[in-house]
Amino acid sequence: MITILLQGYAKSPQQLKDDVDYYIKLGFNVVVSSYKEFTSMLSIEGIINNDEGEGETIQDSFQGNNLGINKPKNYYVKFPKKFFVASGFNLNFQLCTTKRGLILIDELYPQTEYILKCRADMRLEDLDLHCKEWISKIKLDSTILTKKLVTLGPPGISKGKNWKVFDFWIFGTKEDINKYFSIPYASAIVAPESYLTTYLRNKTKEPWEVVREKYFYFTRKVPIFWHKYNGWLDNSDEKGYTGIYPKHIKNDRPTT
Repeated sequence: MITILLQGYAKSPQQLKDDVDYYIKLGFNVVVSSYKEFTSMLSIEGIINNDEGEGETIQDSFQGNNLGINKPKNYYVKFPKKFFVASGFNLNFQLCTTKRGLILIDELYPQTEYILKCRADMRLEDLDLHCKEWISKIKLDSTILTKKLVTLGPPGISKGKNWKVFDFWIFGTKEDINKYFSIPYASAIVAPESYLTTYLRNKTKEPWEVVREKYFYFTRKVPIFWHKYNGWLDNSDEKGYTGIYPKHIKNDRPTT
């Protein structure tokens, strides 16, 4: 059983509904950890509105993220206590909303074997076919993870230390995805991609180049429609996506 966790901001309620319906037709369970503005059209059981409930109101960093897109000022999460928020960095918001989604998956779909966590404003196509392929290729002999983690990337394709894992989407066993995100909230300014990658690397105590080859299966074969930019993510750039993202958006669906 595979469950998809759609996390964060969507482009609109209709976009989120269409994507949820698309994944369900492919045979996946879907859990959404987002905000009440975007979940109003959903009819699934697995919904978390992170701006509802008890606790402290923690304002999102609305000064514009690293993509140069300004977020409205009225987005926030409700959380038992304050956590560190840096202008332009959404790391702790991503950790908070992802962890909540993973808990709900365990409650609603305890038989889940694999989880794909994805941004709520992206649609991954042909996912049923790709998941079958990944499951056959991610065997791993390790006490850190049960199998390799599948993801897009990485930026910085060289064998050196300067690489990190994109936070667009990631696929793995339920146990491993929970381990990957079961990390402390950050207390300093750091990008989500760097924090997640570095934390895993430090846990393994292995060199960067070993961690990259041993624990991750990188792929650019999945067609990705990025609703935020109303276009397809260009998967052909093997050097990684750098600079302004819109230059990597294409009108035509990539071939796989």
